[in-house]
Amino acid sequence: MDSRVIKTNNSILEAFIKLLKIEPFSKVTVTKICERSMISKSTFYSHYLDKYDLLAKLVHQEVHTIDTVIKKRFQLMSVDNEDVLEISIIQEIVNTVSDDNNIELLLSIHEEQGGDLELELKKSFFEAALKQFNLGKGITSKRSELLAEYYAANAMVSMKWLLSHESNTELMEIVSETQDFYNTLFLS
Repeated sequence: MDSRVIKTNNSILEAFIKLLKIEPFSKVTVTKICERSMISKSTFYSHYLDKYDLLAKLVHQEVHTIDTVIKKRFQLMSVDNEDVLEISIIQEIVNTVSDDNNIELLLSIHEEQGGDLELELKKSFFEAALKQFNLGKGITSKRSELLAEYYAANAMVSMKWLLSHESNTELMEIVSETQDFYNTLFLS
């Protein structure tokens, strides 16, 4: 890819994130993004359809990063790998994205048209957990669906808490104990 395209795209993303830190998504406009990134509207529109497309692509990028961790961890779990249980999947995700300050910001935006990181991640957790609960059974039972829904909701709450609060031993123990509970369900 052309380095100018990469620089322009990075400038757009940086301007978008900076704007989201000071005002709600509903107040962010393409004009403001262009002014802050020092590009023309035509340049913006050569990269994105609108601000919703920009949000959707940013959300997709973050989902892909986290979904890779989720799938890897559940795959390791399915082969009964005890080492994978040493650190909770939530802790691993938080460690993976801890340098990315955008995650917390994007988790607070809920736009049907442009993307909803929380909803997309919850789907990823749900699908991975459901697959794990049904491993070897070949059918989707209501019990498995409910457990997967619980797991997805718990995973999101835990992840958001770990991202927004300073890590402490008590919090990590709670997350680990909860993960241990789900591990016994997954591995049984």
